[in-house]
Amino acid sequence: MKRIQQGFTLIELMIVVAIIGILAAVALPAYQDYTVRARVTEGLSLASGLKTAISETFTTSGPRSMICGTTTDTDCDAINATPPAATKNVASVQSAADGVITITYDSTVANGATLRYIPATQATARLEAPTALALNLAANGGAPFVYVCRTGSTTPMPAKYVPTACKGAAS
Repeated sequence: MKRIQQGFTLIELMIVVAIIGILAAVALPAYQDYTVRARVTEGLSLASGLKTAISETFTTSGPRSMICGTTTDTDCDAINATPPAATKNVASVQSAADGVITITYDSTVANGATLRYIPATQATARLEAPTALALNLAANGGAPFVYVCRTGSTTPMPAKYVPTACKGAAS
């Protein structure tokens, strides 16, 4: 008579459980880093409107104070912008007089780290680093510029959380 197998042996079940445990141990930390990076990217999205307003103001009206943000006392009418509102992940998005945009994250996201968009001259040579350009100085009027993404100096963003858009320029 043939004996029909009616289930899995204990050893087979233990092997499957061990494989699932190993996969979970590897995947869970990677997924957690991924979710933090997604939260950090939210700040870049909030800053994009401010970047556009500052660029347009500098191009059309020339050098001036570019102050705007949720915690500044000045309004954003000078650069025709709406201050980005704070969210669950982003504590504030501010622009300074010289056009530097600082994104400060909530303490639950990357320990309250900051990212900055700095207006800089366009590099003319491939190996030449861009130089910061103050958008409120008359001497810089009409100068072409690009925004360079940097991690904050006081509370730097851990490298594993820096978004891809800032990877090449993070310092």
